[in-house]
Amino acid sequence: EAADKASKTAKRQRTALSDTFIAAYEAEILSQFQSQSLLDALPDAAQTIALFCVEREPTACHRSLVANKLAEAYQLEVAHLLPDV
Repeated sequence: EAADKASKTAKRQRTALSDTFIAAYEAEILSQFQSQSLLDALPDAAQTIALFCVEREPTACHRSLVANKLAEAYQLEVAHLLPDV
């Protein structure tokens, strides 16, 4: 993200996504994301979906945007697994 480069922030140090990034990601990626296709591709026995991030904070990872979209579309609960510090 350009904001990271400008502030010299590593992905692992980021605490949030910029509004500009979120808007662009939603317009360019999530607007085309076929969530039902993803769910259809999962084995029938699948009960849990895990999305892994390198960022410590869920608000700093674009995958949280995908998780939120799935949660809204299918009334799913999102649980963020954070390391103990």
